[in-house]
Amino acid sequence: MEFLYSSVLDPSTYDAAAGGLLDGVQVRVHNDRLLEDLGIMRAQQDWREHVSSLNDYKGCLHPRHSFASILVPECLPDRLEVIGYATEYGFLQDDVFENDNEGADALHDMQEGFQDMSTDGSRQEKQSAARKLQSRMILEMVSIDRERASTAFKSWSKFLEEGGGSGSAAAFSNMADYVKFRIHDIGHLVFGSILKFGRAITISDEEDQACADLLRPAWVVLGLTNDLFSWELEQRDAIRRGRSFVSNALWVLMQEHKIDLESAKEVCCQLIRANFGWYEDTVKAAKEQNTYSADLTRYLDGWLHLIAGNIVWSATCPRYNPGERYTAQQMDWMANGISKHLQDEIRNSATKTPREQSKWERNGHTSNGEPHTTIPVTNGRRGLKEVSPGQLTALLNGNHGVDSSRQTSADRHLNDILRDKHLPPLNSKVIEAPWKYITSLPGKGVRGKVIYALNTWYQVPEASVDTIKNIIDLLHDASLMLDDVEDSSILRRGKPATHTVFGIAQTINSSGYLISEALDVALRLGNAECLRIVLEETKALYIGQSLDLYWKENLSCPSIAEYIKMLDAKTGTLIRMLARLLEAVSPLSQKPDLHSLTIILGRCYALRDDYNNLASAEYTQKKGFCEDLDEGKYSMPIIHALSTLPEDQCLILRNLLTQRRVNGKSTPAHKQMILGMLQAAGSLEYTLSAIRLLQAELERELEAAEAETGVDNWELRVVVELVKV
Repeated sequence: MEFLYSSVLDPSTYDAAAGGLLDGVQVRVHNDRLLEDLGIMRAQQDWREHVSSLNDYKGCLHPRHSFASILVPECLPDRLEVIGYATEYGFLQDDVFENDNEGADALHDMQEGFQDMSTDGSRQEKQSAARKLQSRMILEMVSIDRERASTAFKSWSKFLEEGGGSGSAAAFSNMADYVKFRIHDIGHLVFGSILKFGRAITISDEEDQACADLLRPAWVVLGLTNDLFSWELEQRDAIRRGRSFVSNALWVLMQEHKIDLESAKEVCCQLIRANFGWYEDTVKAAKEQNTYSADLTRYLDGWLHLIAGNIVWSATCPRYNPGERYTAQQMDWMANGISKHLQDEIRNSATKTPREQSKWERNGHTSNGEPHTTIPVTNGRRGLKEVSPGQLTALLNGNHGVDSSRQTSADRHLNDILRDKHLPPLNSKVIEAPWKYITSLPGKGVRGKVIYALNTWYQVPEASVDTIKNIIDLLHDASLMLDDVEDSSILRRGKPATHTVFGIAQTINSSGYLISEALDVALRLGNAECLRIVLEETKALYIGQSLDLYWKENLSCPSIAEYIKMLDAKTGTLIRMLARLLEAVSPLSQKPDLHSLTIILGRCYALRDDYNNLASAEYTQKKGFCEDLDEGKYSMPIIHALSTLPEDQCLILRNLLTQRRVNGKSTPAHKQMILGMLQAAGSLEYTLSAIRLLQAELERELEAAEAETGVDNWELRVVVELVKV
């Protein structure tokens, strides 16, 4: 392996502290480690300025080699600073909110940077500020490498969604069970994603899954290393929490084998050495066999440097070792910040990435001769949970399949029943079951993100924001269920559409129920204007849908202008509604006019959907291949092609669309033919250019709103990034 950005670390600087765990192992450190220190300092400075003070806090910083510089020594220099910021942000979330007894909420908040929270005001204020830091970090990573940044966010969200990083709420009685827990809780998904982003590594999902067994010894080393060197810190934390156990391998070893602390440390060291050796053998064999892709081999090798570097950092860092002191320069930076001049000097003096390599790393690369790219995947606001048939039955029938009120009624005399004016209320489980099903499916959560982002400017109290979000969610879920029925869609977000599970009639009925629920929730805002807004925009939504259906059923092709106006009504209405509701209940005397911004955002979102339906592999996985062609919709690419192709080609395209109506769907061969015609007409490129024009206009509107309010909106900038193609 060629080393471009790192040097071998002198073993005399860590041998004694590492306790012989790395005998004969070469440890490397990044040549431009000041870049990481700069990112760490920026994160701390932003936290102090926007979130809270940092009394006696110790995170990633190290007097000689900070966290990422030694764990990912071959990190591309242009990524080291933002990785320093990101890892320090993770430590800050873990330490500061945990000390405020807000750890679980903070992890939840971190998982969905903009997710709904039900909290007290002071915590909400702190976590809202923390989300802004997270937004800056996201934007910075995306600007460097969108694809691998998206992969990293997916891994971080999955780790947090599965409860990682929250520690154990119960004691373990044996090491076998504890290690299974620990290799997940330590965050191997997070470490792996940092390694991939830092070194611009792309491996397929299949490779990722296949190498899990190969990587397990490395994950064990990672978890046990942390336990070995953080014992004192975690013991103090357990005492502070009033726990009778410590969530640490040393505690488990002492309990299981009835040994003292020093003996437990020795056993832990033996386990680390053994697993380290097994993993070294794995990497050596992978290189010799040469059966893996180039990137997967780099990834496996990168983990070897990562676990070695983590041992050195853990053994010598001030975080776990009170005797270690920061340098005078670091102390000055923490007290006074880093001047803009010095920041620029640090960045300019960093190693420059070779030109060919930079292009190769950032724009995709070749593994085993084949081009390799990544498709970003995002988790929705409700996660990736599936509802089993058994759970659906429980939703419909209750725990035993029979409603208790029906059992009681059956035993009563018929005459009493007929005369009783106060019979038990009907159970809502049946009508809510389709709704609960669709909310269990993964979603993009864009509208929820927009609510929190726009509230940066409106300053609406948290309780009212929660209510507005509830209204939007109810109406959105209702429209999704009806859309799938009206479009005869069989998939929604990669799972069976609601009406294919519950039937068309039950799904329509449930959708109507959600609309009435949304109106009921709107009444709780105690503002007549809010109810009027909900009614106006809901009407607009269904008027827009009616035109979409009319054009499809009557094979009537609209103009581009008519189509955009329909999108404003059908797709843009919920975004417009949430902005209008926030404005209506905002306590501010001067409120920004976001009408144009919300219209442009809605159009971006809708046309992005048109484009991805025909051009995105991810969309194909979730909704099916070119599903718009099955539905017979007149999307922008179709409208453009019908106005651009020669007359004979237009006739063929119209006949293909007619056959779709006759047969109920398009055949794969017809879809391929239509797709070829769209490509020949330049319709996909036309749609993409329209999206990019809108995105540029959206950024101008955002900048204008920031100038009008005097408040930078980092959270909305992340939303703008999310709707980019």
